[in-house]
Amino acid sequence: MSKDDFNSQLEALIARARQLRVSGFGEQEPEEATKTLLLEPLFQALGYLPNANQVREYKILGDSVDYLLKSDRPLMFVEAKSLHDCPNASLFDKHRDQVMRYIQNYRLSPEVTRMDRPVTWILLANFAQLHFIRVNEITPTFSFKLDDLWPRRDELWELLALENADANRIDEVYDQQKKAGLDQQFLADLKRWRLLIANGFALRQPARSLDDITLASQQLLDRFIFCRMLETRRLVEYNKLARAYSIYWSLYARADKNFS
Repeated sequence: MSKDDFNSQLEALIARARQLRVSGFGEQEPEEATKTLLLEPLFQALGYLPNANQVREYKILGDSVDYLLKSDRPLMFVEAKSLHDCPNASLFDKHRDQVMRYIQNYRLSPEVTRMDRPVTWILLANFAQLHFIRVNEITPTFSFKLDDLWPRRDELWELLALENADANRIDEVYDQQKKAGLDQQFLADLKRWRLLIANGFALRQPARSLDDITLASQQLLDRFIFCRMLETRRLVEYNKLARAYSIYWSLYARADKNFS
């Protein structure tokens, strides 16, 4: 579907959403009606054909997310809510825990190792609000409200249209927005991670000297970063370290054994 067709469909869907906010869905279940009347037509206007590019109830480690949007490869997860959910508050704030659970389960799922390019975004949407969350972050990077959809239609197309998602355009926009402060943020994160590791060592081995703890925390942080570099370059399975930690924790740490 062309961008002009998308604009025409989006305008009609916005009008429908405004009407449904007042009239309601009658006897239809609100979340399911939001999917069929608003979200699925929006996805189709963006190029995602039913069944071919929209997979319903995609399984993630014993859980399921409402949609997987895909081309020849997985592109984005979507968690859908009712149009009437949170009319005067943040949809993300209400459903943060659920979204974070999906992200954690996905990052630990063996499924991710079978993807040449893992999914990096999840969309929380009820049409009146759309929140794009990167799977390595805890807050939305891009958010839209109903009143934003028409004036920001070009931005929505750039982020979510099938051809753009397949070309990783959303990651390019993300990088452009974050680039200015990325180096400083990374340095701040390194300091915070080093402190967390050092505090963990100090709690478990209080007899060790400050120099020993500082050296050990830096060495462990260096290894974490090295592992992530290998994962990024697909030299080892994506999130292999996180899954190994999860397995170790379930087998040993919860049994109150020494986890050091």
